[in-house]
Amino acid sequence: MANFWKGLLKIGLWVAGVLLVIGGVLRIFFVTPIATGYDSMAPTFLAGEKVLLWRGSTIEMGDIVVCENPSSPGTMVFGRVMGKAGMTLGTDDRGQFTIERTQVDVDWGGTMEFYDNDANSQVTVRQGIETVGNTEHPIFVREQTEFRLRETRVENGKLFLLGDNRGSRNHDSRSFGAVDEASCIGTVFMRWNPVDRGADLSHGWLDFLD
Repeated sequence: MANFWKGLLKIGLWVAGVLLVIGGVLRIFFVTPIATGYDSMAPTFLAGEKVLLWRGSTIEMGDIVVCENPSSPGTMVFGRVMGKAGMTLGTDDRGQFTIERTQVDVDWGGTMEFYDNDANSQVTVRQGIETVGNTEHPIFVREQTEFRLRETRVENGKLFLLGDNRGSRNHDSRSFGAVDEASCIGTVFMRWNPVDRGADLSHGWLDFLD
């Protein structure tokens, strides 16, 4: 029996060693942990949470990317790709977001109370599931406000980024304009560790992010 447990321990240590090597290789060549500093991507991830970035990945519509802020060279911003070169973005007369003058599909749910660090206050937000590209991702829209975007055509080599927290306009392309696609260093694909902010968002360790 002692030999059995010794053998099992040996296998366990071997597997752990292999996983550490794989993790080290991924960290060196492909994956970077990044801490978020604001709530513009809520509810997908919150200020203070660490997420994992896959460097050098192909960027698709709906991906969460990290790119250089065109209005502040040397600083990076998070955002979801909601427009690529040649696309026309805007809002219709009901305040619904449009791509190529077609309303983006959103499955609206209920409301919740959320402490928004960017606004430094408790706000009531309406929750929705938005479909763009191959992603279905959650969004927040602040109650009794309208999402408005002047019609914009994305230039060649550019990406238009929006935060999933549509009430936080200071950290996406509504504030600093479209970003250079060449400045984007990768796509966010996983939450590394959550923070407890009291909101019932069911954020966990190692959650894959759409």
